[in-house]
Amino acid sequence: MNLSVIIVGVVAFVVSSIAWYLYEQRSSVTTVPDPLKRKLDAVDALVRRKLAGEVLTEPEYQRAGDTFAELYGLLSRAHRSEHNTDFSLPDRGTFFFFATKLAALDHPDHTAWPALASIRYSVLPALKSRLETDGDDWTRLALIMPAICEGELDLAARTYAELEHRPDYQSLAVRWARQAVFVHPEENDVEAVEDFMDRADIPHEPEPFAEGLDEVQRWVLATGVFPSWIRDSRQALPAADPIASTRIALETWWNIEDYASATTKIEWLFEGGHRASLRELLDAPELDPKAPFEAFVATHRAALEVYGIVAWDLCRLNQVARSAVRARFVDEATAWTWMLRAARALRATYPSWEAMGEDYLLGAAFFAAEDGGEPEPSHAANVAWLKTSAWSPWRTLDWSIDAARLEKGTT
Repeated sequence: MNLSVIIVGVVAFVVSSIAWYLYEQRSSVTTVPDPLKRKLDAVDALVRRKLAGEVLTEPEYQRAGDTFAELYGLLSRAHRSEHNTDFSLPDRGTFFFFATKLAALDHPDHTAWPALASIRYSVLPALKSRLETDGDDWTRLALIMPAICEGELDLAARTYAELEHRPDYQSLAVRWARQAVFVHPEENDVEAVEDFMDRADIPHEPEPFAEGLDEVQRWVLATGVFPSWIRDSRQALPAADPIASTRIALETWWNIEDYASATTKIEWLFEGGHRASLRELLDAPELDPKAPFEAFVATHRAALEVYGIVAWDLCRLNQVARSAVRARFVDEATAWTWMLRAARALRATYPSWEAMGEDYLLGAAFFAAEDGGEPEPSHAANVAWLKTSAWSPWRTLDWSIDAARLEKGTT
């Protein structure tokens, strides 16, 4: 090859590398107007109150979500892109920094940022720079998952240790690391996260259940697949998320806003749910192979015929009932009644926890196929944890529980 061609190629590479570096390092820092700054300060205050044990309201959660959307809109317009990875390095750091606050609030639309977002792989330099400037403990917390993503495990473990005086912050870091491993493994280097947990002396998995639950109650709770047991270890009947966050999620995903709508939806899940739609398709004289939903049913007919995705409806009944208790729409006695009925039906339908889990996943795929899509990966991750973890109730509770005990609902 001609030497001049090689030199030109090398020069072009160096110039492009320098240009990219300057692009990444450019100090765009988009000016945040004072009214938005005050709103972001208000989000900080909400986080402090929540971590102090205060109960936040639905309007406060909604304002927090609106504030984050306003920040996103500002940065999107500044960089003429809807992709946060196109923001300048400093702005990416700012955006992710505040995203972790929404995650800490358990905002129903923003819980997965630290464990899932691709932006984590490009914000570490910005957070390091921010930490040098502000020395803030929240910056330390926000830095941990990006450090793991970049393979800087010593930095992640050291930063975690520096938060020893903030056990509430350490608890968030532990939760996010566990979510990365067990809920979103496809988006993470699982070995790296587990290495971090070992270096930081963090147990990989939480032990589910509390001492006050009897065996029947534990068995009933074990029929719940979503949310993950890493996020909600079923310490009690009510779901673990904050009341206001739970209410927003119920209204958004289930159109539940009070006792009547909650019990109507629970009854729908018990009586027919999505398996009623499936039955109609299975009984149809013919299916259109060009329609994705019908093609899915035709392709998976044999598997769908076995149990009829009973688990997809009744395992979610468990979730909805627990959330309705947490939202204070129904009382515990009402929820236990429905959950026991669902548990008895599941026990009568399936031969094992594993069979129930597989049919749940088939139901998730059926549900997603209606829109021509794929099921949310966290469903498979949750079932995988329940099937394999030494901490899983599916490994510690006998599926063959006496049906009479489920009938009575007591030990």
